[in-house]
Amino acid sequence: MDTEEIISLLVNVGLNVHSVRGHAFELTGKISMNPQVKLHYYYKTIKGPAINAAFSSRYVDKSKFYFGDGEMNLSYSNNRFETYLSNIKWINLDLNMGVRADAYRLGSLLASSEVPELGLDDASRNIFLGAFFNGHADTFDNGYFPTKGFNIGVDYSWVFGGLVDKIDAFHSVRFDFKTVANLGHKVTVLPSANLRFLFGNSTPIAYANAVGGSLSGRYLDQQLSFIGVPNAVVMQKYLATAGVDLRVRLTKNNYVAALLDFGDSASSFKDMAKGDSMFLGAGLEYSYNSVIGPVRANIGWSTLTRSLGAYVGVGFDF
Repeated sequence: MDTEEIISLLVNVGLNVHSVRGHAFELTGKISMNPQVKLHYYYKTIKGPAINAAFSSRYVDKSKFYFGDGEMNLSYSNNRFETYLSNIKWINLDLNMGVRADAYRLGSLLASSEVPELGLDDASRNIFLGAFFNGHADTFDNGYFPTKGFNIGVDYSWVFGGLVDKIDAFHSVRFDFKTVANLGHKVTVLPSANLRFLFGNSTPIAYANAVGGSLSGRYLDQQLSFIGVPNAVVMQKYLATAGVDLRVRLTKNNYVAALLDFGDSASSFKDMAKGDSMFLGAGLEYSYNSVIGPVRANIGWSTLTRSLGAYVGVGFDF
């Protein structure tokens, strides 16, 4: 439950999911303002990779997406089918690779003011065909209040065709990293860095770079959270963000933190290097580690919105 989605409920049922080999099936549903459902079949082997086939469907209705100085109402539905190999280990990374078909349909795309040119394709519907490769490692000792470890992720995708309308192929590359450094027993510093670059002449809106919100991927898969941006801001093709959280443990389960995020986004590497499009956000957060998940409240400001924003959340992220 939080101020972005009000109330969310996650339901999961599975068959043979804890076995070390053989067939397994999972059904996961999210009941919220932006509902989702996923059917996942996989076959596990003892030594080799797992073979996966999954279908998911989601609907997102976001009242405010910011495009530069323009504001848009955006809703869309997404049906995704993918088949891939997982459980491939390399160093500390858990690797996945496969192919997918993404069917997107824009329900509304209404602008309240002029929207700047971002090199985006606003086609109302299409089925995009692509291939992907990603890897992830997480050694944090706690998912919400870590004191040691790191989290790293890499992702590459190639979208090469459209079944409804022909598209120009494009590529996306993403890198995420976060770690922990302790300054004594009560003070913790958490630095992070994120990159996402798009390569191609035109990119569908569904794949556009975006920052904002408290949880990455809530409105768009590739959306990066950013303090001081309560909604989402669509960015240029090249996006980089960095952040540092200074967290102080007051008592066993009570924490306060100062949050600082930086970002830069441009249509080319050359323009990004100039630093003319840099932006930042800053805020303060109180959190409590409860048995039902973290309880958090923060207030923030950013140069993207130039206004104060607040967030309150109770429970685990999903």
